Amino acid sequence: MKPLLLLLLLALTACGVRPSVPIEGGSAPTEELTQGPVLYLLDGETLTRVMRFPTPTTPLELLAEGPTSRELEEGLTTEVPPHVSPITAVLSTTGITVRISSALKDLSPAAQSQLVCTALGQDQDMAIEVTLTDPTETLPPQLCPFRA
Repeated sequence: MKPLLLLLLLALTACGVRPSVPIEGGSAPTEELTQGPVLYLLDGETLTRVMRFPTPTTPLELLAEGPTSRELEEGLTTEVPPHVSPITAVLSTTGITVRISSALKDLSPAAQSQLVCTALGQDQDMAIEVTLTDPTETLPPQLCPFRA
């Protein structure tokens, strides 16, 4: 009985695949992932840098759409109301001008900071001034107050 059991065990462990030599697969992919937009949301009263997956929507429009469900679960909020859309940003030799469709006077200082920092994206360390404007008013140029 033992020889039969041993023979059965050997038959079950032999899968019939013969050993082969390793096959070269080449080097690992080196393409960099496309970086998504950077938004500045609020954690309480503190500006917080948030990276999103790449999307065709501009960062300023994403900011007006508000936090994702995951960001909300993490306690992140925004003071930028959805009615400020459409939002445009224009880069010039003097800085960036962000134009919103509603009145600037309706935006809190935190919402203004969110717009300024999000307009700069990752380049917030640079001394680029951002001017916020609406159809009737233009605020003085501002720097992003975010500090990592």
